[in-house]
Amino acid sequence: MADSGESVAKIGLASVLSGAVPFNFGNINDTYKGQILLDDGSVKHAVIKDLDPKELCNELFSYALAKFLDLPVPNGFLAVVDSGSIKIKKSPIDGGKKFLVFASEDVKSPNVTFRIRNSVAAESLSIIKNLKNWDKLGSVYSFDVWVANIDRHLGNILIGGPSEYWLIDHGHCFSGPKWSASDLDPKKHYVHRLSDILTKHMSASEKTSTLGVASVFCGQVASVDISSLVEFSRIDEILNIIELDALSDFLQLRKSENYPITASLLGLPVLVK
Repeated sequence: MADSGESVAKIGLASVLSGAVPFNFGNINDTYKGQILLDDGSVKHAVIKDLDPKELCNELFSYALAKFLDLPVPNGFLAVVDSGSIKIKKSPIDGGKKFLVFASEDVKSPNVTFRIRNSVAAESLSIIKNLKNWDKLGSVYSFDVWVANIDRHLGNILIGGPSEYWLIDHGHCFSGPKWSASDLDPKKHYVHRLSDILTKHMSASEKTSTLGVASVFCGQVASVDISSLVEFSRIDEILNIIELDALSDFLQLRKSENYPITASLLGLPVLVK
Protein backbone atom coordinates (compact mmCIF):
# COMPACT_ATOMS: atom_id res chain seq x y z
CA MET A 1 0.00 0.00 0.00
CA ALA A 2 1.05 3.62 -0.26
CA ASP A 3 3.23 5.17 2.43
CA SER A 4 1.68 7.65 4.85
CA GLY A 5 1.06 10.93 3.09
CA GLU A 6 0.77 9.41 -0.37
CA SER A 7 -2.50 8.98 -2.21
CA VAL A 8 -3.94 5.50 -1.93
CA ALA A 9 -5.34 3.65 -4.93
CA LYS A 10 -9.00 2.82 -4.51
CA ILE A 11 -11.18 -0.09 -5.53
CA GLY A 12 -12.24 0.13 -9.15
CA LEU A 13 -15.47 1.85 -10.13
CA ALA A 14 -17.81 0.40 -12.73
CA SER A 15 -21.14 1.00 -14.40
CA VAL A 16 -23.71 -1.75 -14.81
CA LEU A 17 -24.72 -2.11 -18.44
CA SER A 18 -28.29 -2.81 -19.50
CA GLY A 19 -29.36 -6.41 -19.90
CA ALA A 20 -28.48 -7.81 -16.47
CA VAL A 21 -30.77 -10.69 -15.48
CA PRO A 22 -31.77 -12.05 -12.05
CA PHE A 23 -29.73 -14.96 -10.74
CA ASN A 24 -30.70 -17.17 -7.82
CA PHE A 25 -29.05 -20.17 -6.23
CA GLY A 26 -30.18 -19.81 -2.65
CA ASN A 27 -29.33 -16.09 -2.64
CA ILE A 28 -30.62 -14.00 0.24
CA ASN A 29 -30.18 -10.70 -1.57
CA ASP A 30 -31.36 -9.79 -5.06
CA THR A 31 -28.52 -10.84 -7.35
CA TYR A 32 -28.00 -10.39 -11.08
CA LYS A 33 -25.62 -11.55 -13.76
CA GLY A 34 -24.66 -9.04 -16.39
CA GLN A 35 -21.89 -6.88 -17.77
CA ILE A 36 -20.08 -3.95 -16.18
CA LEU A 37 -18.12 -1.19 -17.87
CA LEU A 38 -14.84 -0.35 -16.13
CA ASP A 39 -13.08 3.01 -16.01
CA ASP A 40 -10.52 1.80 -18.55
CA GLY A 41 -13.26 1.10 -21.09
CA SER A 42 -13.13 -2.69 -20.75
CA VAL A 43 -16.23 -4.79 -20.16
CA LYS A 44 -16.45 -7.67 -17.68
CA HIS A 45 -19.08 -10.30 -16.97
CA ALA A 46 -20.05 -9.86 -13.33
CA VAL A 47 -22.29 -10.96 -10.49
CA ILE A 48 -24.13 -7.88 -9.20
CA LYS A 49 -25.61 -7.67 -5.70
CA ASP A 50 -28.22 -5.25 -4.36
CA LEU A 51 -27.19 -4.60 -0.75
CA ASP A 52 -28.03 -2.29 2.11
CA PRO A 53 -25.20 0.21 2.79
CA LYS A 54 -23.77 -1.70 5.77
CA GLU A 55 -23.69 -5.02 3.93
CA LEU A 56 -22.26 -3.28 0.85
CA CYS A 57 -19.43 -2.00 3.05
CA ASN A 58 -18.88 -5.51 4.42
CA GLU A 59 -18.39 -6.78 0.88
CA LEU A 60 -16.11 -3.92 -0.13
CA PHE A 61 -13.90 -4.02 2.95
CA SER A 62 -13.66 -7.81 3.15
CA TYR A 63 -12.69 -7.87 -0.51
CA ALA A 64 -9.98 -5.29 0.13
CA LEU A 65 -8.59 -7.25 3.09
CA ALA A 66 -8.68 -10.59 1.27
CA LYS A 67 -7.11 -9.16 -1.87
CA PHE A 68 -4.30 -7.53 0.10
CA LEU A 69 -3.63 -10.82 1.91
CA ASP A 70 -3.46 -12.72 -1.38
CA LEU A 71 -6.57 -14.81 -0.78
CA PRO A 72 -8.39 -15.97 -3.93
CA VAL A 73 -11.36 -13.66 -4.46
CA PRO A 74 -12.92 -12.65 -7.79
CA ASN A 75 -12.03 -9.09 -8.76
CA GLY A 76 -14.46 -6.73 -7.05
CA PHE A 77 -15.86 -3.33 -7.98
CA LEU A 78 -18.09 -0.63 -6.58
CA ALA A 79 -20.61 -0.24 -9.37
CA VAL A 80 -23.32 2.28 -10.22
CA VAL A 81 -26.73 1.35 -11.62
CA ASP A 82 -29.11 3.81 -13.26
CA SER A 83 -32.55 3.80 -11.67
CA GLY A 84 -34.95 1.63 -13.63
CA SER A 85 -32.37 -0.40 -15.56
CA ILE A 86 -32.75 -3.29 -13.10
CA LYS A 87 -34.75 -3.50 -9.88
CA ILE A 88 -32.08 -2.15 -7.52
CA LYS A 89 -33.38 -0.34 -4.44
CA LYS A 90 -31.14 -0.61 -1.37
CA SER A 91 -28.28 1.92 -1.68
CA PRO A 92 -29.50 5.00 -3.56
CA ILE A 93 -27.32 7.99 -4.44
CA ASP A 94 -27.87 11.18 -6.44
CA GLY A 95 -31.35 11.66 -5.02
CA GLY A 96 -32.40 8.15 -5.97
CA LYS A 97 -31.47 8.52 -9.63
CA LYS A 98 -28.67 5.98 -9.26
CA PHE A 99 -27.77 3.12 -6.90
CA LEU A 100 -24.54 1.62 -5.60
CA VAL A 101 -24.00 -2.14 -5.85
CA PHE A 102 -21.18 -4.59 -5.28
CA ALA A 103 -20.03 -6.32 -8.46
CA SER A 104 -17.59 -9.20 -8.65
CA GLU A 105 -16.10 -10.62 -11.81
CA ASP A 106 -17.92 -13.78 -12.89
CA VAL A 107 -15.34 -16.60 -12.80
CA LYS A 108 -17.98 -18.94 -14.27
CA SER A 109 -17.44 -21.72 -11.75
CA PRO A 110 -20.00 -23.46 -9.51
CA ASN A 111 -19.86 -23.40 -5.74
CA VAL A 112 -18.75 -26.40 -3.71
CA THR A 113 -22.29 -27.17 -2.50
CA PHE A 114 -23.55 -27.37 -6.09
CA ARG A 115 -20.67 -29.66 -7.10
CA ILE A 116 -21.29 -32.00 -4.19
CA ARG A 117 -25.04 -32.17 -4.78
CA ASN A 118 -24.49 -33.00 -8.43
CA SER A 119 -21.78 -35.61 -7.94
CA VAL A 120 -21.77 -39.31 -7.12
CA ALA A 121 -20.75 -40.25 -3.59
CA ALA A 122 -17.12 -41.04 -4.44
CA GLU A 123 -16.63 -37.71 -6.21
CA SER A 124 -18.27 -35.83 -3.31
CA LEU A 125 -15.80 -37.40 -0.89
CA SER A 126 -12.96 -36.44 -3.19
CA ILE A 127 -14.17 -32.81 -3.27
CA ILE A 128 -14.18 -32.65 0.54
CA LYS A 129 -10.77 -34.34 0.72
CA ASN A 130 -9.27 -31.83 -1.71
CA LEU A 131 -10.77 -28.93 0.21
CA LYS A 132 -9.35 -30.22 3.50
CA ASN A 133 -5.92 -30.40 1.89
CA TRP A 134 -6.10 -27.04 0.12
CA ASP A 135 -2.90 -25.16 0.88
CA LYS A 136 -4.83 -21.99 1.77
CA LEU A 137 -7.43 -23.59 4.05
CA GLY A 138 -5.60 -22.50 7.20
CA SER A 139 -5.45 -18.96 5.85
CA VAL A 140 -9.20 -19.00 5.22
CA TYR A 141 -9.89 -20.33 8.73
CA SER A 142 -7.81 -17.49 10.16
CA PHE A 143 -9.23 -14.83 7.85
CA ASP A 144 -12.78 -15.71 8.81
CA VAL A 145 -11.84 -15.54 12.49
CA TRP A 146 -10.25 -12.12 12.04
CA VAL A 147 -13.14 -10.56 10.12
CA ALA A 148 -15.82 -12.39 12.14
CA ASN A 149 -17.34 -14.00 9.05
CA ILE A 150 -20.36 -15.90 10.33
CA ASP A 151 -21.46 -17.35 6.98
CA ARG A 152 -18.61 -19.19 5.19
CA HIS A 153 -20.57 -22.29 4.17
CA LEU A 154 -19.62 -24.37 1.13
CA GLY A 155 -21.98 -22.38 -1.06
CA ASN A 156 -19.71 -19.39 -0.52
CA ILE A 157 -16.66 -21.10 -2.01
CA LEU A 158 -16.45 -21.47 -5.77
CA ILE A 159 -14.53 -24.41 -7.21
CA GLY A 160 -12.60 -24.77 -10.44
CA GLY A 161 -10.07 -27.58 -10.44
CA PRO A 162 -9.09 -29.83 -7.50
CA SER A 163 -7.11 -27.02 -5.81
CA GLU A 164 -8.68 -23.96 -7.46
CA TYR A 165 -11.11 -22.02 -5.28
CA TRP A 166 -12.52 -18.50 -4.92
CA LEU A 167 -14.03 -16.98 -1.79
CA ILE A 168 -17.29 -15.08 -2.30
CA ASP A 169 -20.20 -13.50 -0.38
CA HIS A 170 -18.69 -11.52 2.50
CA GLY A 171 -21.79 -9.57 3.47
CA HIS A 172 -21.99 -11.40 6.81
CA CYS A 173 -18.53 -10.42 8.02
CA PHE A 174 -17.91 -8.25 11.10
CA SER A 175 -20.55 -10.25 13.02
CA GLY A 176 -23.33 -9.83 10.44
CA PRO A 177 -24.90 -7.63 7.75
CA LYS A 178 -26.46 -5.18 10.21
CA TRP A 179 -23.66 -4.83 12.77
CA SER A 180 -23.31 -1.88 15.10
CA ALA A 181 -20.27 -0.81 17.10
CA SER A 182 -21.53 -2.69 20.16
CA ASP A 183 -21.50 -5.98 18.22
CA LEU A 184 -17.74 -5.82 17.59
CA ASP A 185 -15.97 -7.65 20.42
CA PRO A 186 -12.34 -8.48 19.52
CA LYS A 187 -12.20 -11.38 22.00
CA LYS A 188 -15.47 -13.04 20.99
CA HIS A 189 -15.65 -16.47 19.35
CA TYR A 190 -18.19 -15.78 16.61
CA VAL A 191 -19.92 -18.48 14.58
CA HIS A 192 -17.38 -20.07 12.20
CA ARG A 193 -19.36 -22.19 9.77
CA LEU A 194 -16.42 -23.51 7.76
CA SER A 195 -14.95 -25.01 10.92
CA ASP A 196 -18.34 -26.47 11.87
CA ILE A 197 -18.43 -28.19 8.47
CA LEU A 198 -14.83 -29.37 8.01
CA THR A 199 -13.00 -29.75 11.32
CA LYS A 200 -14.89 -32.88 12.36
CA HIS A 201 -13.73 -34.58 9.16
CA MET A 202 -10.05 -33.76 9.68
CA SER A 203 -7.38 -36.12 10.92
CA ALA A 204 -4.94 -34.98 13.60
CA SER A 205 -2.26 -34.34 10.99
CA GLU A 206 -4.68 -32.34 8.82
CA LYS A 207 -5.61 -30.17 11.77
CA THR A 208 -1.96 -29.59 12.63
CA SER A 209 -1.11 -28.71 9.05
CA THR A 210 -4.08 -26.33 8.80
CA LEU A 211 -3.04 -24.56 12.00
CA GLY A 212 0.53 -24.27 10.74
CA VAL A 213 -0.69 -22.41 7.67
CA ALA A 214 -2.98 -20.29 9.85
CA SER A 215 -0.06 -19.35 12.09
CA VAL A 216 1.90 -17.94 9.14
CA PHE A 217 -1.20 -16.13 7.92
CA CYS A 218 -1.76 -14.58 11.36
CA GLY A 219 1.71 -13.09 11.06
CA GLN A 220 0.72 -11.51 7.76
CA VAL A 221 -2.49 -10.15 9.29
CA ALA A 222 -0.47 -8.53 12.07
CA SER A 223 1.23 -6.24 9.58
CA VAL A 224 -1.91 -5.10 7.74
CA ASP A 225 -2.34 -1.32 7.58
CA ILE A 226 -6.07 -1.14 8.23
CA SER A 227 -6.42 2.59 7.54
CA SER A 228 -5.01 2.22 4.02
CA LEU A 229 -7.45 -0.56 3.23
CA VAL A 230 -10.35 1.47 4.60
CA GLU A 231 -9.44 4.13 2.04
CA PHE A 232 -8.87 1.58 -0.74
CA SER A 233 -12.28 -0.01 -0.17
CA ARG A 234 -14.09 3.37 -0.19
CA ILE A 235 -16.10 2.46 2.92
CA ASP A 236 -15.02 5.77 4.43
CA GLU A 237 -17.35 7.36 1.87
CA ILE A 238 -20.33 5.35 3.17
CA LEU A 239 -19.94 4.61 6.91
CA ASN A 240 -19.95 7.30 9.58
CA ILE A 241 -16.86 8.06 11.66
CA ILE A 242 -18.13 6.17 14.74
CA GLU A 243 -18.64 3.02 12.68
CA LEU A 244 -15.29 3.39 10.94
CA ASP A 245 -13.42 3.83 14.21
CA ALA A 246 -15.22 0.87 15.79
CA LEU A 247 -14.46 -1.38 12.83
CA SER A 248 -10.81 -0.33 12.65
CA ASP A 249 -10.31 -0.79 16.40
CA PHE A 250 -12.00 -4.19 16.27
CA LEU A 251 -9.70 -5.48 13.53
CA GLN A 252 -6.59 -4.04 15.16
CA LEU A 253 -7.33 -5.57 18.58
CA ARG A 254 -8.50 -8.86 17.08
CA LYS A 255 -5.10 -9.45 15.45
CA SER A 256 -3.75 -10.85 18.73
CA GLU A 257 -6.83 -13.05 19.25
CA ASN A 258 -6.69 -14.57 15.77
CA TYR A 259 -4.28 -17.44 16.36
CA PRO A 260 -5.69 -18.74 19.68
CA ILE A 261 -9.27 -18.64 18.38
CA THR A 262 -8.25 -20.46 15.19
CA ALA A 263 -6.41 -23.10 17.24
CA SER A 264 -9.51 -23.64 19.38
CA LEU A 265 -11.64 -24.16 16.27
CA LEU A 266 -9.27 -26.96 15.26
CA GLY A 267 -9.30 -28.46 18.76
CA LEU A 268 -5.59 -27.87 19.19
CA PRO A 269 -3.67 -26.34 22.08
CA VAL A 270 -2.26 -22.85 21.75
CA LEU A 271 1.51 -22.94 21.75
CA VAL A 272 3.14 -20.28 23.89
CA LYS A 273 5.44 -18.21 21.73
